[in-house]
Amino acid sequence: MRAPRNTNQFLMREKYQLMHLRSDSLGTESGGSDCEMDPLDMDSYLGALENARGALMEFAGETGPAARSPPAPRGTGSSVPAAPPQEESQQYFPSEDDVIESELFMERDFDEFCSRIA
Repeated sequence: MRAPRNTNQFLMREKYQLMHLRSDSLGTESGGSDCEMDPLDMDSYLGALENARGALMEFAGETGPAARSPPAPRGTGSSVPAAPPQEESQQYFPSEDDVIESELFMERDFDEFCSRIA
């Protein structure tokens, strides 16, 4: 199973939403200011991505009663056939090409991010 094609787009949207929330809390009109974030601070840049990734993992880990299929009744003698078992989703493990593509994307986006706030 592969990740959705728009995973990076989703993560970047989450990053910019977080930046917008930060700017709202600071009362600034623009998304960034020199006192808010050091352009060379990769941790600040990746913080939003980590938060988004954590949210994705928490969402994927939620298995409430509605997410699971009920167990099939046994020995009821009913003529209704039991529903086929639902597939379990599998964890996505990126290929080396996917990792390289993602790293290149983050480098390009970080450079663009630094040029905008400089």
